Amino acid sequence: GLNSPLVCQEMVMIWASGPLLGTKEDMDDIANATLKVYENRDKLSSI
Repeated sequence: GLNSPLVCQEMVMIWASGPLLGTKEDMDDIANATLKVYENRDKLSSI
């Protein structure tokens, strides 16, 4: 199955490595999407 903690860890590493290109709205969308994946990680294992 999907290794959600690893996915989240990699997202944080990408985020911490430098500014991502895009507007603040884009950054908010990415943050919200990442959080949504993390919050639903238990459901993802059944996909």
